[in-house]
Amino acid sequence: MSLTAAAVLITAVIGLLNLVLTLAMVRRLRDHETRLAGLEPRHSASLGSRIGAFSATSTRGVPLNAESLSARATIGVFAPGCEPCHRQLPDFVAYARQLDNPVAVVLTGGGDHAELVARLEEACHVVLEPLGGPVSTALQVVATPTLLRVEDGVITAVESVVTKLRASDAVAPA
Repeated sequence: MSLTAAAVLITAVIGLLNLVLTLAMVRRLRDHETRLAGLEPRHSASLGSRIGAFSATSTRGVPLNAESLSARATIGVFAPGCEPCHRQLPDFVAYARQLDNPVAVVLTGGGDHAELVARLEEACHVVLEPLGGPVSTALQVVATPTLLRVEDGVITAVESVVTKLRASDAVAPA
């Protein structure tokens, strides 16, 4: 009988230890969740940042640089191997058709970019470059899709979803 009691006691101690460790892990996970809740994913330079200098040529031979952007420019950065980019593409093209001189940057090296370029050329000046090229460096792009509005060389909106960029039109100063 004492052997059975010892086995039950050891099982109870192990169960209690397991419960204490599980509760400690849940507490740490909640703490991490609280810390991460306020963080937004960063796609490029932050709002209010000035874009860097760059020089590039569009796929149609149009020279582009930071000074050649209109007073209020919209720029989309896409990558061929990026599924969210392909989901945002129809909305971005439709939105870009309503704008003056929108620019799209297609990052090369992630797959076949011909279809992406063809769709974007319907409405935008398209620049092909690798990540770390002149335009993506000037915009400090670290993720795709990145959709930016630049006014007088200052980033006034950064989004990854076209509907959010459109919504910021309503609150952005004209």
